[in-house]
This record gives sequence, structure tokens and C-alpha cells, in this order.
Amino acid sequence: MENNSLLKPKSSFRKPKHRPLQEEVSVCTSRCSRSSTATVKPFFTQPACPELLLFTLFYTLNSFFVQIAVVFLISHVISIEKRFTLDDHFSTFVIRCVEISYVCAVIFMTHFLRRCHLPRTLLISAIINGFATIFVCVIYMTNPDRGLIKGASNLTRTKVSYLCNPSNLTISETCNVDSIINIHEDIRPELEWLLIGCIMLLGVTMSCRLPLSSVYIEANIPDKYNSAFYIGLSMLPCFLSVPLSLIFTPIFADIPRNLSDISSSETSDTEIEWWLGYIVIGVSTMITSLPLLYFPPQLNSIETRRLILPQYTFQQTATTHIKELPVSIYRIITCPVYILVLMGMCFINMSYYGFLFYSPPYLMTQFQLASHTATMTQGTTRCISATIGVLLGGYLISGYKFNIRECIRLILVLYPVSTALNAFTTLFGCSGPSIQGYHNSTNQLDYQQLPGCYCSESLFLPTCGDDQRSYYSPCVAGCRNMSETGFMKCNTGALGTARLGLCGDECTYIYPYIGAQMLADIFTAMLILPSYIILMRSVGDEDKPLALAIMTFFITLLGFIAAPVLFGYVINTTCLIWSNICTSDGECLWYDLTNQRIRLKLLELGVSILGVLFFIWGYLVFETQEERIAHVLKETKKKRVNSVHGEKHKHKPGLIHL
Repeated sequence: MENNSLLKPKSSFRKPKHRPLQEEVSVCTSRCSRSSTATVKPFFTQPACPELLLFTLFYTLNSFFVQIAVVFLISHVISIEKRFTLDDHFSTFVIRCVEISYVCAVIFMTHFLRRCHLPRTLLISAIINGFATIFVCVIYMTNPDRGLIKGASNLTRTKVSYLCNPSNLTISETCNVDSIINIHEDIRPELEWLLIGCIMLLGVTMSCRLPLSSVYIEANIPDKYNSAFYIGLSMLPCFLSVPLSLIFTPIFADIPRNLSDISSSETSDTEIEWWLGYIVIGVSTMITSLPLLYFPPQLNSIETRRLILPQYTFQQTATTHIKELPVSIYRIITCPVYILVLMGMCFINMSYYGFLFYSPPYLMTQFQLASHTATMTQGTTRCISATIGVLLGGYLISGYKFNIRECIRLILVLYPVSTALNAFTTLFGCSGPSIQGYHNSTNQLDYQQLPGCYCSESLFLPTCGDDQRSYYSPCVAGCRNMSETGFMKCNTGALGTARLGLCGDECTYIYPYIGAQMLADIFTAMLILPSYIILMRSVGDEDKPLALAIMTFFITLLGFIAAPVLFGYVINTTCLIWSNICTSDGECLWYDLTNQRIRLKLLELGVSILGVLFFIWGYLVFETQEERIAHVLKETKKKRVNSVHGEKHKHKPGLIHL
């Protein structure tokens, strides 16, 4: 019996070639690793990795201040334009600087920083972002009484009257060139370039944060199926940046530019100068980034260390890193599933953000809402729907452990529902009241209806008479006098009074429209994270950072730069009355509400349908690849079985082999 052990065949699996060290065993059984004998539990009952959970929470808090810096800048730029009657080129210029610098830097920053100490890389980017935010405040403080953009001017109108003019006198409406105020005439050129540099630096420092943080979470989590919830939580500030800007814009518009603008009787301890917000945000960005210094490049889990990219060595030169860039890009773009899902994701963002940028004016025109009410409504509802959708999408993927196939199937279920809800909102809207004195077919004033007054077509000021009829202007209504509450001596009815605005109550379709839109936005937000996970897991571990950077590049290029231009062009095609300033078209004063609603929703529907088609195409390609791989594995297994049987037959007992 003692010699029976000698007859047993020796197996290479019985004795490991390398005995693991004690510290490695302790790391493998740490609280961040999952035991192989543990039973599968629901997602909400599984203990989370404390280090990774803390990293996600600290990074999300820090990203909130990084994003809010751009939101605060854009929001207050718009308020400055309204306060000093500047044109909208300045806000467009600021937004484009941030987006263009973001697009230009995201691929290169992510590629060259992907093997660095990722938490400290995020820390450094946040500190630079905070300093850039504070420098913006320094520029404003250096020139507190001057404008910010060269060439801005105040265009003033002279001899303009909205009241009835019974005499045939030509109302001169010219630009008083002598009164043009060049606010920035003495601003130093170096400050202009410093302002542009700070704004672009904000975009550069933001570019690499999302790809690198996602790769760090994916590489250090024990169960990769649980990474979706953590990644969704870290991405939440990015989704809320645009809705938050809609909320803060009307709030910051009421903040005075300087404390000297407020009388001493109205000044209180809670009222601060607007530029102090830059200091608060910049300092908060740097302070909230300090906890990232605590986290190592790799968390305590040997079984996930293979996913971490190798660190840079001294032998690797910059030339080597540059040569790796096109090779990695080629591997990514030759992955058909990645390309098709990326195109579908781009169309999702085009339809979502393209309409989002113009949603406040849409509510103002379609439902006769005030500007601040429409902006606050859109910002609040979009924030709520984005938060619910992103967290719910992350919970579904993590809780039910969706793989790539199941993520695509989830998208194919939710995306058509979201598209159908967006199309359903086309039914909610009002046609708008008829305007007396305006000929809809020729888009001109109907002079036969004018009450003996010589009125100008360029002076569009909707007026509601006491006969509950809407007029083109007080002049068309025949009003010859005005008071603090409205107009008097009008040809509108028995009382002869009128007030500003259109007649009629608020459009009651606003409430079902908001409800349907919120449901559509929730389903749309649930699509983002599954698409993100597919793109990250359809490429190799070494190409994940660059794959996410390419995704961010195209989404920003198409969703934030191209989509507003496309949707803005469609909106302008529905304009009926333009404001003319110095022989040039200004803003649109009156839209064809029915055509605007139909054209915008058709454009949104068309873009969404293209996205659905790309996701269907990607799903078919993925299934084809899986079938091909399964067939290859089956054939390989069959060959191995035949080879084993052949060897047994060859060495069959009783046969003599020469």
C-alpha cells in the first residue's frame, strides 16, 4: 500500500512550479478580492471595495467642481452680454474655445498619460484647472470696467416710437455711429491672450479625466460586471454640466457685476461680487482633488493587476510612444463592433444635445413661457432625468451582470422607446394666436387694417388689446399714449387700453409635454452607460484608454459642435419676423410654431433612427463574430479529439510498430 503512490501518474497540476509568497496570498484574500468559492449574490448585497468606492466618490465630487467652472463661466458670460448689450459672439467664442481645446487634446493627453500614476494624473489636472479658473477672476479684476472682447460695441437706436404716428413721417432707425461705445478700447492685448489661454486650459485639463478614471475603475474592480455602476457615478458630472448651465444662467443674470452697482441700503452680507465665484470654484477644485493623492496606481488585488497598463520605463522614449499611437488607433478602428456602436452613440448625443441647447427657446415659443421659467424648467427636468437614467442604467448592468451581447440588446429595447416618446411630444404644442395687422402669407404688415397710423414693420412688439385680440405692435393697435401699466387711447375696444404680450392663457399642453420628455430623457440616459461599456470592452486592455478618448473626441465633435449648428439652422428656417439692426438680421422675433415643432421633431426623429440602425448593424456583426469564434473552437476541439483517438489507436496493445 505504501508503494501505490509510486504507480500514480505525475501531474503538473499537482505541484505548482512557484509557491506564492505569504504577502501575495494575503493580498489575494483581501477585502477587495472575491473568493472563488463564494456564491453569487445580488449586486446590492455584495460588499464593495472600500478603496475603489472612496476613489469614485472623491473623483465624482472633484469632477463636479471641474465641470461647474465651465458652467459658471458660460452662464456669467451670457449675463454680461445682456447687461452691456453685447452681441452673442462672445459666448459662442468662449464655448468654442473650451470645446475645440477639449477635442484637440483628448486623444494625445490620454495616450501619453495612460501609463502614468492615474490618481495623481487626475490630481494634477484638477489643480491646473483650479488655477486656470482663478486666473479668469484675476483678468476680470485687472480690468473691472472694461469689456472682454475686441470689437464689441453698443448699437443704439434713435427716434424710435412704438406708438401710433398719424402723420406721414419716416421713422428713422439708424445706427448712431457717434454713440458707439468701444468698451474694451484700452484693454491690454496680453490680458486678452491670457483669457483665451485660461479658457482653453480648462478644456485641456478636462479632456483626459473621463477616459483615465474609467480605465482605473475597470482595472481595479474585482468583478468587472460591477464596474458599470462606479463608472456611471463618476460620469454623472459630465452629463449634468449642460443642464446645470441652464439652471444657473437665470440665477447669475441677476447677480450684479460689482458691489458698487448696488445701493448701500440694499447691500447685505450674503451679496458678493460675481467674480468671487471663480475663486470659490477654483479653490474648491484644488481642495477636493487632494484625497486622490492617497490612492496608489494599483489597488490591493493581484487578480486584477494584469489589467493595469505597465508603467513607463526609462528605456522607453517619446519616439516609442509616438509610434504606438497610430498602431493603437489602427487596432481600434479595425474593430467593427466598436465603430458601429460608436456611430450609434454619436447619433444619440446629436439628437439629445442638439435639441437640449435650444429647448428653452422652444418652450418659450411653443408654450408662451417666460425666459427664466423655460430655462429653469428645462435645466431642472434634465438634471433629474439624467441622474435617474445614468444610475439606473449602471444598476441594471452591474446588478444583472450584462455582457456585451446583453448590453446591445438593452440598447435595442430602450432606444426605440425613447425615440417613440420624443416623436410623441410632437402632439403637444399650441398653434399660437393670430396677430392683427400681420399678413401670414406675405410675412408683411397688412396696411389695409391699420387704423390711420404709419407703423414700421421692424418694430414688432406683440400687444394684447382689451378686445382680447393680439396686435403686431401698439402702433397697429392704434395706441397714442402709454403709461406704467400699458397703453391707452387705442382702437381696440370700449376701454381703448392694451398691454404688452399676446392674448390667451398659457398653453396647457406644457405638463404632458414635460412628462413625456422626462420619460424619454430617462431612457436616453440609460443608453449612455451600456454603450460606454461596449466600447470599453470591445477592444484590448492596452487600447481601452485610447478607445475611450476617440469616443470622447467624436461625441464632442458631433454632439456639442455640429449638432447645435444643425438644429439652429432648422430653427431659423421657421422664423417669420427678424429684428433688423443696422441693415442686418438680429434675433428672430416670431416663429411659425407648427412648422418649428414638426421640423425639429422630424430632425430629432431622423437622427435617432440612424442611431438605431447602427446599433442593429453592430448587433448583427457581433453575433456573426461570436458564431465564427464558436465554430472555430468547435473545429479545434474536434481536431484535438480525433488526434487523441488516433494516438490511442496507434499505440494499441498487441501491435508491433516498426
